[in-house]
Amino acid sequence: MGDEMGVMRFRCCGNRSPAGHAANCALKPPEYQPPPARQQTSAEWQEQEEGCQFDIFRFQHIGTCKGTCGEQEVKHFRKPGDELIIVIVLIDADDEHAEETLKKLEERGLRRLNEEELAEIAARYKAGDLRVRVITTTLDDLEEETRPQDPYLHVGECAKILGFSKSWVRTLCRRGQFEGAIKLMREWAIPQSAVLLPD
Repeated sequence: MGDEMGVMRFRCCGNRSPAGHAANCALKPPEYQPPPARQQTSAEWQEQEEGCQFDIFRFQHIGTCKGTCGEQEVKHFRKPGDELIIVIVLIDADDEHAEETLKKLEERGLRRLNEEELAEIAARYKAGDLRVRVITTTLDDLEEETRPQDPYLHVGECAKILGFSKSWVRTLCRRGQFEGAIKLMREWAIPQSAVLLPD
């Protein structure tokens, strides 16, 4: 990425250097304001940073809503009436890199279901409470189908490129400032094209 920075510029204001954005850059953090009298506890701060958590089987929050589940995040969770797609992956017993490939797929948002989750899905399917579609594929095919066309940046990479703090980048993600950014588990994945423009 470092070598590419010379031929890339920020999508937000057209500048090239993380040392400074244009004065009218919409992504710049607000000017420093003295903190309020009461400081957040570390537990409150962590809860805010993690954002809302969802039970994807019951279509509801886990715990209380933390105010971060605007349209940008909620659209990535299932709603009643949606179809649950289960992918059965055929793995070659001699594939030494299978576990590494599975971890890569989990980073892209797929996850392995445990026995308890499969039992719950089966029970809800039998009760007519859930529509399920099963797809069978090979590990190689699934990796190729889910390969991102636009490279994703994690929060730390994005912060380094733009010269912002990680917490400010997370705030911009929650506000929907980076088009196509998605929350995978507890961390954001930001498309590179939402941050940089090629010359």
